[in-house]
Amino acid sequence: MLTRRLPSPRKRFGQHFLRNSKVIDEILDILAPEAGQRVLEPGSGRSALTGRLLASKVALTAVEVDRDLVSRLRSRWPALKLIEADILEFELPVLEPGEKWRLIGNLPYNISTPLLGRLPLWRTRIKNALFMLQAEVAERLAAGPGSKKRSRLGVMLQHQFDIALYRRIPPEDFYPPPAVYSRMVRLTPRRDVPTLEDSSLFARLVKAAFSQRRKTLKSALRGMLPDPSQLLNAVGISEGTRAEQLSVDDFVRLSNRLHRLVIDEPST
Repeated sequence: MLTRRLPSPRKRFGQHFLRNSKVIDEILDILAPEAGQRVLEPGSGRSALTGRLLASKVALTAVEVDRDLVSRLRSRWPALKLIEADILEFELPVLEPGEKWRLIGNLPYNISTPLLGRLPLWRTRIKNALFMLQAEVAERLAAGPGSKKRSRLGVMLQHQFDIALYRRIPPEDFYPPPAVYSRMVRLTPRRDVPTLEDSSLFARLVKAAFSQRRKTLKSALRGMLPDPSQLLNAVGISEGTRAEQLSVDDFVRLSNRLHRLVIDEPST
């Protein structure tokens, strides 16, 4: 009997297919899928996880950009709701009131950061997101104040999500084996999101603070206002503090204070 050859992983898509069934068991234990739940899987790949999700009776929608994989998925799982699209250009469909999605996937390395950056836009429409990422990326998302792994994206996501890390997964559990370890991370929308006066200003502030992370905040923020000392002193943050030392609440207080300084400035 002839065996149909599996599509080869494509370097341009950053594909590393999960092949350890025990790891898939762990992922499903974390997800705890329930029949009828809406689940979105970005990048179904060779469908190792897809098949298990379908067996759990969730309402699964898969988004896949690789045409060869799309063809195989349609042939193997004809009942699967499959969308051939780039997840970075995909919009969650309009949902019924109160109905939310759960996102799950082994994300290709080259889309993980931009996709994570889109999660705040989907926050009100998802119950949680469970992703396999490069271990370093996952650890940067969860890193707290004082950690050298503290990052701009981590702060932006921690403002709106609770982030949980799971164990590191070795390269040999994937095909082809990546050069690094991977790690599962779960993001759950926070119920107590700190209020921002201006979300775009907050994003600019966090970006500026981390763009020169070796420098103090006083130096890093000079591109946003002539004398950052006034802003830092107003919220009780030392001028010698660096970005990775601040909590999310610290950044929120800085942003809201900066917003008030800007709107209170006399026009010239």
